[in-house]
Amino acid sequence: MLLIAPPFLDRSSERKPSRRMVSMCLALLILVAATVLSIMGYVTHFGSTTAP
Repeated sequence: MLLIAPPFLDRSSERKPSRRMVSMCLALLILVAATVLSIMGYVTHFGSTTAP
């Protein structure tokens, strides 16, 4: 859902992604955050070797 929002938040008339820095930076930030949170969840769940 969050990846859909940046193009609508950046109201510039430019069509090229390289000229829409606000939109591209927001999308990149969201992708990095999702990746980091996924890795943290994997490490937390599967990283512990002790049995409960």
